[in-house]
Amino acid sequence: NNSQTGTTQQESVNNGNIHKNSINGIEYKLMNQADAKWKNVKYPTRSGTIGSVGCMITSVAVVSSAYDKTMTPKKVMDAGYQHNYPSDSIPRFSANNFTCTMSSSSNKNTIIDNLKQGNVVVIKVKSASKFTGSQHYMALIDISSDGRQIFVGNSYDSGKGTYNRTGWFDTDTVLYDIHEVHICVPSQDLINKYK
Repeated sequence: NNSQTGTTQQESVNNGNIHKNSINGIEYKLMNQADAKWKNVKYPTRSGTIGSVGCMITSVAVVSSAYDKTMTPKKVMDAGYQHNYPSDSIPRFSANNFTCTMSSSSNKNTIIDNLKQGNVVVIKVKSASKFTGSQHYMALIDISSDGRQIFVGNSYDSGKGTYNRTGWFDTDTVLYDIHEVHICVPSQDLINKYK
């Protein structure tokens, strides 16, 4: 398996549109902002559609789906989420089953340590990242046992190119040119739901 191309490293952990966290068993619904069901939905308060600028609300929906499998980016938008940070909104959309904070540090070790504890980290990468040409939010859902790969719930999964997809990627590639870090710790009640 090629760690640079998002090829699935642990097939038993990734089942279609659901990814099961290898540490705590929480399942996340993988979503794509370019999905035909919502890609043309326009933002009511700014220009653009979910398909063109919806990476943040798609990342919020992915993390919140651990609590509510019916969650979608359109549901997040319809509930009035527009410009808040993911760390403000994920607790709201997951019935407070996550405690989220925006970290002032984009330290790789902090992110890796949180992933190894079964926490989810939503990051915003900038133009030097291989995942975007401008800026982009993505949910980091899992980490390999050796810490060398991270499972990225890429909110823009075109299936084309090396990095425009959801899957396992080299840790150093994922954690390059990070601008924002939102650490989301699942509640014990949510963890127990999956045991």
